Amino acid sequence: MDSKHTPGPWYLASTDNGAQAHLQTSARETDTYIALIDTMDTEQDANARLIAAAPALLEAAKALIDELDGHIGAGVEPYTALRAAVESAS
Repeated sequence: MDSKHTPGPWYLASTDNGAQAHLQTSARETDTYIALIDTMDTEQDANARLIAAAPALLEAAKALIDELDGHIGAGVEPYTALRAAVESAS
């Protein structure tokens, strides 16, 4: 499963006024902005943190699938759901 998204890890960097956060890649010398997120409230801040964690979560899910392949049947719902989620994100 190859991914076409900007490779992670991603991190949050606050703007000067603290009202927004840039979601960036970790290559600080060539920062790639992923999104500009309003962090004025708790929910938006939580959303930004979830988005920033997405590349690591995707890689962990892929690793788990690789470990489980051949050991768990396709009829096991959590495994099937995980495979579908990874495929939709890749």
